[in-house]
Amino acid sequence: MATFNSNLIATNTPAKMGVYPLCAQGNVAVPASTTFALNDTIPLCNIGIGTYLAGVAIDVPILGTTITLTLRDTQGTPVTYITATNKGQAGGIITMADFNVRGSTGTVYTVPSVLQLVAAAAGGSAVGPVTINFILTWASI
Repeated sequence: MATFNSNLIATNTPAKMGVYPLCAQGNVAVPASTTFALNDTIPLCNIGIGTYLAGVAIDVPILGTTITLTLRDTQGTPVTYITATNKGQAGGIITMADFNVRGSTGTVYTVPSVLQLVAAAAGGSAVGPVTINFILTWASI
């Protein structure tokens, strides 16, 4: 299993705290000749205590012909926001419209966690170099 850290994770940038909205804007560089395997992880950002996910825009390039991606956190029992989207097969933007449950504020985090993409199915073909860009908006309670 491989891990492809975003620039926010690689520099251990903490989730911003303060007045709504709290934004995490970053990118993940996927090296040349990368073939994603089942359960490879792409940590996007740290999640602050007392916040919940309020907005998602993840610009996903082509990551493989058969890859599917799941968006979830790293809690003991993960909160899964999106299950097995195929937007990494042709490229696309993952938004809250792709969420499993709509019309909910979701989980208010009481302990630190990390929001990550996980390969729910292997990529099937090599890609790269490509960049995943994202803007995540958090609301605080």
